[in-house]
Amino acid sequence: MLSGNKVGIAFGCYAPMHQGHLDVIFKAKKECDAGVIVIVCGSDDDRGVSYNMPLIKRYQWIKEFFKNDSLVSVVMIDETHLDIAPYPNGWDNWLEYFNTIYRQYNVKNRVWYVGEADYVTQLEKRGEEAVYLNREHNKISATEIRSNPYKYWNKIVPTFRHIFSHNILITGTASEGKSTLVADLAKYFDTSSSLEFGKEDMIETSVLETKLTTSDYMKFLLEQYNLTQQMIKSSQNKGVFFGDTDNMVTRMYAKYYSTDEDFDLTETDYLKIEAEAIKYNSLYKWDKIFLIYPNGKFVDDGIRYMKHSDLEIRKEMFEILCDFIKEAGLWDKVKILNGSYYDNFIEIVNYVKDGVLR
Repeated sequence: MLSGNKVGIAFGCYAPMHQGHLDVIFKAKKECDAGVIVIVCGSDDDRGVSYNMPLIKRYQWIKEFFKNDSLVSVVMIDETHLDIAPYPNGWDNWLEYFNTIYRQYNVKNRVWYVGEADYVTQLEKRGEEAVYLNREHNKISATEIRSNPYKYWNKIVPTFRHIFSHNILITGTASEGKSTLVADLAKYFDTSSSLEFGKEDMIETSVLETKLTTSDYMKFLLEQYNLTQQMIKSSQNKGVFFGDTDNMVTRMYAKYYSTDEDFDLTETDYLKIEAEAIKYNSLYKWDKIFLIYPNGKFVDDGIRYMKHSDLEIRKEMFEILCDFIKEAGLWDKVKILNGSYYDNFIEIVNYVKDGVLR
């Protein structure tokens, strides 16, 4: 809990929080011995909601950002059910509600730090002390960020960046160069990517594909999702993320293998995997899906089942995957690639350059 002679107060919708907000918050923190109270305010229909940033999430991400800063206290004011008139009115009721929160702080004096000159006028009319910070030296707004997050990526507070990440899934059947494409594209754009967890796990544990159990597939679904989210939220992400495989691919393998007598997986097992895989459809956020049509030479990596290396079998599995993508409502995001490795690489590069990093 903050304590001292004087505390600074900063407030905003923070959708998202950016460097301009930090200019205000850090000035308040340095000029007030008790630190600063950051008020995250908004309602259940404010502009943040339209961008997948509801108030409670903004509050949580800002608390996470300041979690190791003992001079910053983050509070939330949910205006949804408060009797507050739209701006520029409503100041009296809003301040009255804030005072119910402020009583918990053992600080006698407070100063409001704001980035809008009109806020100073409104606060001083109500007997509050206010400081206006002219942000001409660091012109940035949440509106500009929302309209072109990639241009202003480094100005977005890190805990908010994953919301604006453009997530690209590169998928298909086995041995079509997906992993190489993902790794090369991540290097090319100096950004983050994910591995195919299932394949890596089988290599590490030396489990044959024919011996995979329901528990193995459940593990693949969970850990692939966790890995993907971890890399999207990592500091390596520069605005574009490349994913290698997701729940639909794991489900594709399970579906096909459950009908093959060489595999331990039964159709009953598959139904359990299917139900779990479908749950993940709403958790992943793919902005674009590049689906590689089977035409490459199948490489024996010592893990994959070579009886399924036949091109016609891979095409059957490809159709299963297409059905799952359509079922998930993602077919409008799909671009099928049927060229050489380099042709596919260039097509994805051009998509990113022309459609994302504009």
